[in-house]
Amino acid sequence: MGRRDAFDAFCRALRPSILHQTYAFVGDPDTAQHATSDAFVQAAHHWRKLRHDPQAEAWLRVRAFRASGSVRNRPTRPWYVRAAEIDDATRPLILALQGLSPSERTLVVLRHLVGIELAPAGREAGVTDQDARELLAKAEQAVAAQTGIGTPQLGPALAGLRRDLVDIPVDRPAALRREGARRRRSHVLLVGLSSLATLIAAGALTASESNRDTVVTAPGGDGPADIPLTVPSVRVSQLVPLRRVARLLPGARLDVRSTSWDKQANSRYDACLDFARSDRHAVHFWLRSFAVHRPAPGRVLQTLQVSLGASAARSAYLRTVRAYAICQAPRRQLVDYATVSATGDRAALVQLRYARAKEARLHSVVIAQSGRVVTSFVADTPESQRVPARHLVTLLRRGVDDICVGPHGSCTVGPARAVRGRPPSASRERGFLSAVDLPLFPTLHAHWIATAPRSTQSNPAATGCDQADFAGSSPLLTRTYVVSGSGAAPTTFGLTETIGTFGGRRRAAAYLARIKANVDRCHKRQLSLGVPSEATLSRAADGAAGYVWIVAARLNATTTQKFWTSLIQVRDRVVQVTFTPAGGYDVDSQQFTDLVRRAAKRVKAVRG
Repeated sequence: MGRRDAFDAFCRALRPSILHQTYAFVGDPDTAQHATSDAFVQAAHHWRKLRHDPQAEAWLRVRAFRASGSVRNRPTRPWYVRAAEIDDATRPLILALQGLSPSERTLVVLRHLVGIELAPAGREAGVTDQDARELLAKAEQAVAAQTGIGTPQLGPALAGLRRDLVDIPVDRPAALRREGARRRRSHVLLVGLSSLATLIAAGALTASESNRDTVVTAPGGDGPADIPLTVPSVRVSQLVPLRRVARLLPGARLDVRSTSWDKQANSRYDACLDFARSDRHAVHFWLRSFAVHRPAPGRVLQTLQVSLGASAARSAYLRTVRAYAICQAPRRQLVDYATVSATGDRAALVQLRYARAKEARLHSVVIAQSGRVVTSFVADTPESQRVPARHLVTLLRRGVDDICVGPHGSCTVGPARAVRGRPPSASRERGFLSAVDLPLFPTLHAHWIATAPRSTQSNPAATGCDQADFAGSSPLLTRTYVVSGSGAAPTTFGLTETIGTFGGRRRAAAYLARIKANVDRCHKRQLSLGVPSEATLSRAADGAAGYVWIVAARLNATTTQKFWTSLIQVRDRVVQVTFTPAGGYDVDSQQFTDLVRRAAKRVKAVRG
């Protein structure tokens, strides 16, 4: 049989099964069809080597799965036309498969549709045998929970997906063969041109032997700079290896859980994010997950995203930082926010606390941009075994040095310094605290919700001791924070914030002095009120000056209600924050002071 006839027979024999497997992997008929065609074009390009390869089907499958990421952005028929081709009976299975990670989806397809043994399936998916067993079991459980299809029925259910491919157009083998031949000719031409360029460059280098030590100098610079003639490409191999991540937690046992294929991480990988890629037009995107097994379960993630240009990368960086700093996931508390110097073009550190099964955990994130590239690391561990922030910053800096590309992106320069600053805020907050700023109580399953800021005539944050009426301020705005959900605290539990604008720093300072005098005299005015504790905030505390008090109100002979309250001045504004603990849910002096300082930062971020 001639070479052409052999390829045509090969194409007709394997195309239906490769298309079926790719459709099960990608969940879209058009994408599966384009990816399968791309794989066969590559096969035509390499036909001389592939013709006698016993693993030709696996070779095709790998190319088709990989190509499914790049063909998603091609023009296709409208989504509602493609959706109509998916049988209603198979739609739940397609959705369940798309909810899995690429590695899990690959293992499900190879094990239950193709019928490959677990060990070779794991190798094809790029995971160890142990990880393959765990990932497959996890995927089977997830599919069963969403569709009710048990493991024994999963193979027949996947086979039934073939019904959705009946009307998919079939590319003629001759057309695929011609496209493969065209690519091969282009490849040969490029190789020839590259060889010619190498010879010319070698001749030029010989001719200028005496100047071979000359280096390129950066424009406006004071010395030589290592500026490459071309911008090197970023590859998946530039994700950090396991040995570097292991240094975050000395003595802990970690392994690589999975590495996504390029642009194949399409679902949210973090509860704080409403996107998988912060730049939907990214040229490349990879996600690598590391599992921490002991001393306590945890995980570490790295993302690597390449945009079309530096401005798009900057927007993607800012969007990612903002998503973490104003995390909308319930029961998250923003602990720290800082910018990191001397690391890429820009870098930031965000730390959040959250609760899982009554256990406080720490979510530490570092993000950096260098030219067209944005990379981030996320460490999720129990708070008692937190990853030191300096270790995470060191890991980020090593990652930046792996991907920085001369004048197109900054590398690390000198020692890094984390500078605490004002975290990004949502425009609708109008200078108020966000739910993510409020204290976290791991045993309280309810989460904070906030009312919209509103104008008011009276101050709901006032206590009987301070009697802060905010007379003379305009406008006067207030916001209330309560908890909602199962296991909610008593109704008296909550927090109120009020902001008044006095039109001048002196007027705001005079009002604050009057409130201080009210508090000093409150026990004389009303014997049931007292101030067991008072602390002064200096102007150095985030540009705010003021006071923090504990106010105790005796309700009866046996019951006393405690309030935490604070009044601070920020420029011409005065802010009062009052927290009412209840049911054992309380904060200490340092926690409340940190909250007040966060309130000062939020107010200071508002212009005017």
